[in-house]
Amino acid sequence: MADAAAALGLGRDLAGPWPGFLGSVPADAAGTAFAASLIGQGDVLASPLAMATVAASVDAGSAVVPTLVLGPEGAADDPAAVPAPAAPLTAEEADVLRGYMRGVVTGGTATLLGDVPGGPVHAKSGSAEAGEGEDARVDSWMMAYRGDLAVAVMVQGGGHGSGVAGGIVKDFLTAVP
Repeated sequence: MADAAAALGLGRDLAGPWPGFLGSVPADAAGTAFAASLIGQGDVLASPLAMATVAASVDAGSAVVPTLVLGPEGAADDPAAVPAPAAPLTAEEADVLRGYMRGVVTGGTATLLGDVPGGPVHAKSGSAEAGEGEDARVDSWMMAYRGDLAVAVMVQGGGHGSGVAGGIVKDFLTAVP
């Protein structure tokens, strides 16, 4: 499971010294912990940067390494310096994931993105349960890509599914040509 996550850019290293977190996926989860990990719960951790990287990797068909762009002339780091994942994403896997993510927009939980201008939008929404007891909350998230633009939004306490996060993604993609 950790290898599959790395094939999508999740849990990998950044290419430079800038702060960022690309998530973590346990390599040794078993039993109930493994089942929880399969749906992104348990000890799986991700950030909006990590999920935007996953979306970009699905689009590219290989693990993408985020790059800090300093301006028109250059970047702060060299993504080629990050080793490729041990088990890279295959072309067939990428095609299947692209189809699933497009289906989320055409008939799933992200239909609100169906009328976003520009090329076809591909997305995945979700919920992340965090905290316990009185501190428990449900975070709303959505990742999406259109063309060469990938985005992810997570709203702490935003509730289940794409409700709050989906609206923000729609506004962003509508505003950015």
